[in-house]
Amino acid sequence: MIGAIIADIAAGTFEKDKNLFFSKLICDDVKLSPLGECLQTNGFLLVKNPQIAKEEFERIVKHSYFEKSEANALMYVISIAWVYDTIDEIEEIGTIVCQLNDKADWYAWHFLAKLIFALRTGSPKKRAAQVEHIGTFRSFTKDNHWKCDSGLLGTLVRAWMAFYDSFDYGSALHNAMKLPGDRHLNAILVGALADAMYGCGLYLIKKKYGESSYLNIEKFVDKDIIESCRTKRTFFPKNNACTNVERHLWVDVQTPYDNKEISEELRRRILKAFTTSWDDRFGFYLDDGWIYIYRSYCLLYRFRLDKHKDYRWVMRNFQRSGEKPDISLTPIENAIYSVEHRWYLISGEKAPKNLEYCKYYHGEPEMPEQIKGNKPISNFWHGEMMFVTQHLDMDSWKQYAVTTLENLEGEKHRKFLSYSEEQRAIIVYIETLFGKWCPYDNLEWIFEY
Repeated sequence: MIGAIIADIAAGTFEKDKNLFFSKLICDDVKLSPLGECLQTNGFLLVKNPQIAKEEFERIVKHSYFEKSEANALMYVISIAWVYDTIDEIEEIGTIVCQLNDKADWYAWHFLAKLIFALRTGSPKKRAAQVEHIGTFRSFTKDNHWKCDSGLLGTLVRAWMAFYDSFDYGSALHNAMKLPGDRHLNAILVGALADAMYGCGLYLIKKKYGESSYLNIEKFVDKDIIESCRTKRTFFPKNNACTNVERHLWVDVQTPYDNKEISEELRRRILKAFTTSWDDRFGFYLDDGWIYIYRSYCLLYRFRLDKHKDYRWVMRNFQRSGEKPDISLTPIENAIYSVEHRWYLISGEKAPKNLEYCKYYHGEPEMPEQIKGNKPISNFWHGEMMFVTQHLDMDSWKQYAVTTLENLEGEKHRKFLSYSEEQRAIIVYIETLFGKWCPYDNLEWIFEY
């Protein structure tokens, strides 16, 4: 949604000063077009109240730009595709809003919603093109009739082709300016698709046009829309990473991470990633099925994550950037270390409740290799992990620990008393947890905590 609004400003910049468009993409003294205003107004409405009642939405639609231009229906679709979290929700609310008489227009809004949703949840371009409404969207793009059609579906097909031939947000908008028809509608549709895949935090400009620059999105886009879209993202996008997008030479390379299985949680962290800093210099971003490892303005490695089994994934197809032939494996090691061990420092996510009381578990997505098989440490790590991730009630286990303390004598009583109330609660939980698994085992090891 953010990229669609910025694209509208970019179209206005192109109309005002083409050189400024190519060098900066947007300028500060261009205002939103009526289409852009419609998108921002209704995007803000949905962000503030996603559960808005059918009757209220219909009342607002009746008094909006919607009646003046069927193209405004697509403005609603862009915001709907970003606000809701499932394709069923998107289709339900979209059906209320986009009551179009023309069959092709009806197809257009269905396809646009599904394309944006697929892209913003990480689908590569080819997979996204397989979204269906009666037929696949790909089948429509292959039909030359729609490439020439002046209706909404024809406009969307051409916008998709401009996006498909792009390699980042800026290049997509360069392509959009070449399309026939309403320049602002073209730009908004291309910008919406490009933002869903690439993001729009940075204008990664070709060297012949000047220097790359951050886009001043806060000037044009409501802060609630910005926060909502950032929250909805499931991956770190290409245009939010400082990389040289003009070079794409890759060489296959063997690494210790080939065919390494990782958990669903570690995959989530790798995809969502983080903004690089002095302490965490190497980051990840997702682009068209590949996960790239980069440092500012320099691509280093890329690889794929394939589904394996039982919520597990496999790291495969590692390639090294051809512009860095002598690079070591340090970027891979450091980037993975950041998401494994520094996640709550770098991600902005709030640490789980009770994590601060743990002695062995520090929020890792899975048990560290160095403690696997090292009992009782591995048991302590697993028990603390279960206590935190299962959101157990600390106060209840504190009470249980009080009773346990009363029943202990001598050295065991003194040892147990040396821990804090919270640690005693976790220790009692660990003993209970492993007692269920091994009821005839001697659980004396618990006092080694």
